[in-house]
Amino acid sequence: MKMTLSLAMLVACSSKPAPAPASANTFTLGSTEAEVKAAMGGAPTELDDTFHQWEYGFSIVKFDGSGHVVGWNERDTHLATRYEPQDPKAAEAARAAGTFGKGSTKDEVFGVMGVPTEIDATFDQWEYGFSIVHFSGSRVTGWNERDTHLPVR
Repeated sequence: MKMTLSLAMLVACSSKPAPAPASANTFTLGSTEAEVKAAMGGAPTELDDTFHQWEYGFSIVKFDGSGHVVGWNERDTHLATRYEPQDPKAAEAARAAGTFGKGSTKDEVFGVMGVPTEIDATFDQWEYGFSIVHFSGSRVTGWNERDTHLPVR
């Protein structure tokens, strides 16, 4: 209990977002429809099989043809999302540095910015509010800073 309290205090004092812990209360890229339902507390308010997406309010969870999450767009309803970096050490190093730039990996962007409000697999971009980070594969190719500050170098 004391360790949890210390970690919570450390996260609360940090200005940088902490990674979301993996749990049954969240879902991520590759999660199944059942995992999304469990994380969101039930069935979506709207289901669209044509576009392979579920809606919770105006927020959208996008699936591939086999029922696995490929992206999301958090608009009005909080989506219980998490991102699992392939290289946690790179994410943590970027978090400590506090910036990312052209050529940074998705894990490094996550380390600095936290879980995106939107992951768009079609255009290979992440959004934080209305600010966008563009990727080619797993590397940053550019960005558009709009409403959310992007600490780029």
